[in-house]
Formats: sequence, C-alpha cells, structure tokens
Amino acid sequence: MGSNTNATAGNLEFKTLVKDAVLQYMGPASGNFSGTDGATLSVVNVQNKIKSTMTELDRLYKLDAAYMGYTGNVYEQWKNVDGPRIIAQVPERVSFNLKKWLEYNMAHTLLPNEIPTSSTIKKTDQIQISNPNSGTQVYYTLNGTDPMGNDGVISQEAHLYNGTFTLPVGTYNIMTRAFTTNNWGPKSSKAIKVEDVNPGKFVITGINYKPQTNGDAEFLMITNAGGADLDVSGYTIADAIVYKFPDGTKISPNQTIMLVKDLTLVTGFSQYNKFQWTSGSLSNSGEPITFKDTAGNTIDYVSFGSILPWPTEANGLGSYLKLISSDLNNELPESWEAASISTASAFAKAKTAKSDERKITSDLVPASGQEIKIYPVPMKNILFININEESVISIYNTAGQMVKTKKLSAGKDSIDVSGLSQGGYLVKIQGEKESKVFKATKE
Repeated sequence: MGSNTNATAGNLEFKTLVKDAVLQYMGPASGNFSGTDGATLSVVNVQNKIKSTMTELDRLYKLDAAYMGYTGNVYEQWKNVDGPRIIAQVPERVSFNLKKWLEYNMAHTLLPNEIPTSSTIKKTDQIQISNPNSGTQVYYTLNGTDPMGNDGVISQEAHLYNGTFTLPVGTYNIMTRAFTTNNWGPKSSKAIKVEDVNPGKFVITGINYKPQTNGDAEFLMITNAGGADLDVSGYTIADAIVYKFPDGTKISPNQTIMLVKDLTLVTGFSQYNKFQWTSGSLSNSGEPITFKDTAGNTIDYVSFGSILPWPTEANGLGSYLKLISSDLNNELPESWEAASISTASAFAKAKTAKSDERKITSDLVPASGQEIKIYPVPMKNILFININEESVISIYNTAGQMVKTKKLSAGKDSIDVSGLSQGGYLVKIQGEKESKVFKATKE
C-alpha cells in the first residue's frame, strides 16, 4: 500500500493501478477536488444520484410516514432539510476522499499525455505524443498494452519516446504513460490507422446482370482506382453471389478484373484477369452487391436496378452497366451508362482519371442510331443540345447532386450553365425512347 511518510513504499504497479481507478471513478486529485463530470463518484454524479433516488422514494416515504403515524413535518423535514443537507455535503466528502488518496500516494500527480495525431494518417505523416509533465520520460506501446509492466517496471513492449515518428501501413492502438522515478502517470491511448500515401481503391465498375443470349454469362468488373497495389486476399461478397478471393490476389493500380459466373461463356476479355464465383446468380430485377474485407468492413456497395433511372439497355438488351468513371459515386444510377457487349472491344478498362482533370469528348451515338450531341465541351456559359425528341436534361456534380435541370424541345435546344463552378459534371439526357449520360467539364 501507499504511505503518507514514504513515497517509495508499496508495490509500484499496485499503486499505479489504484491511481488509475481513482482517476477513472472520481477524477484528478487537483484543482477543486470535485472529480470529473461523468465519473461515477464525482460531486455532480453523486448529487444527481441522490436527487433521482429521492424522487423515486418520494411517494414511498410519504406513505410510510402516514402509516407510522408521523406528523407531516417528518416528510417535509426529509424532503426540504435532510435531503438538501446530504446533497450539500457531497463536495466536502468527495474532496476529503481525493485528498486522502493523494496523501497516501495513491492518486496521480502527473497529467496524462496527449496524442494530437489524427486517427487516420499516411505512412509519411509524423506521430506526436505531447507530454505536459516537465522532467519526465514518455513510454508508449503500439498494441494497446500498458507501457508499465509487472511490478511497475517498464514493459518489454514499450518504446521510449524521443520525438515524432512514423509507422508502416497498418492499424495501431498507441498507449502511453509519463514516467519518473517511482511514479507512472495516467495512461492514455488512441487508435491510429496508417494508410499508404496513395492507397488502392476497390470500385465496382461493371455489372452484367441480365445477358441477352445466355443467362449464365453474368459478370462483375472490379477496378483498383487507387495509386498502389490493392491486396484483396480473403475479400468476400456479402450478398448477391458467393465468392472469396484467394490468398495472394492483388489488383494493380488502374487494373480491372472480372468475376464471372461461367468462365467458358465470357470470352473476348484478354485484357482482364477473370475469376469464377462459387455459386449464385445476379438478380434480373436488381439487388445490392456488397464487398467486404477480411475484417468484415464494407469496402464497396452498389444496389443496382433494372428500371429507370438505371440505364435500361442493360436489362437483357445486349448491354451491361458500366461506371462512367471510377472517381464517381457508384451508388448513384446517374454515374452509370449502358455499354454494348456485342464485341470484345466494347469492354474497355474503366477510366480512373479525375473528371475535372480531363476534357472528355461528348459526341456519343446511342443504341438506336440517332445522334445525340452536346457542345461545346468543355462547357462555357451556354450548353447546346441536339436531340430527336422531347427530353429532360439533368446536370449532376461529382457528389451526385443535381445542380441544373430543364425540359428540352426536339431538335436544337440549350441550357444556361454560367452559374456552375469549374469542375467535372455528369450531363444526363432522358427521353421517352432514349437515355444517355455524358461527362463534361466546366471552364
């Protein structure tokens, strides 16, 4: 145990654990000695507990007083005198207890360290531990264990802090304490995830849910839209179909791979590595597709549909759903277009360049053979549209928010885009017979 005459008396580990408990359940033995708000035995919490108990017992106490034949003064004495007196004594009682723990060297005299580093950082970012206690050292661990080991010695897992440091990619639980002779400070901790400078990014970029000829020619396309290799070992699909990526599976930056229902039915895709899923089929009417990593975290999710606003040409009419650009939000139907699968050349790799960094040619030919045209691209103040039927034009920013819309007449029409900010946009033309989505930038 501790001593009020010898600071070194007692087992250092035991004393430190008691100090931790005093700090947790009461608060610091300093300042106004009233404890920390929210702590179990702090002044505020104890007073609130007494008040709530008095409220719960109010009717019972009143009935008991009547049953025992007490005068009305007994109840009033309890409610208006004894109860408030007890509540008023709480600050002195808490202060007395904290000071006694401190007197016997069983309360922390050092302040906790702080870790101001963000919870998610890059591997080149520096990790900092701030120590408010002058003349002390700082020890820390990376796995959430206590820097103080058995009997109060420095743990074998602990590192001496000598300034900011970096860590390789991974997830860490940094725990730290200040230390001086025969005295450990309070522990503090923080979980930090260290990512690659430009990590891989898992994106669902293609869905063929209803092939035109053979229903078993279904496939999904996955693109690494990041700047580093993406290790998908053990990644799984939580719904739709059953599949688990084998160990050692990596997707290079800008690379697209395919998951197919039947390898023998999906041909002409020599530029893609293909993996046959274990079982199941994609729903012809649409459904969620959820990929999860080995820890069960969702890494990408798309809930596609077979009717508008999703491109309907992919609903058994010889096209598949293709993400217009892998930097777009693939949960939004406006981010997808219908791509023909009549020839292997239609299966180009999903684009990964930022839509506001590349000027896109927007003269496209729809499946019907009628030409829909928007110009000029990049957009200036007025965007002109050539269409063959009455349609509605909707313009979306890269966050998927509609920023402009207008009903268009057949032939040549226009829309004022002078109020749009510079950057990338999706331009959707929706008619009764035709629907098309364009990418365009605004200068």
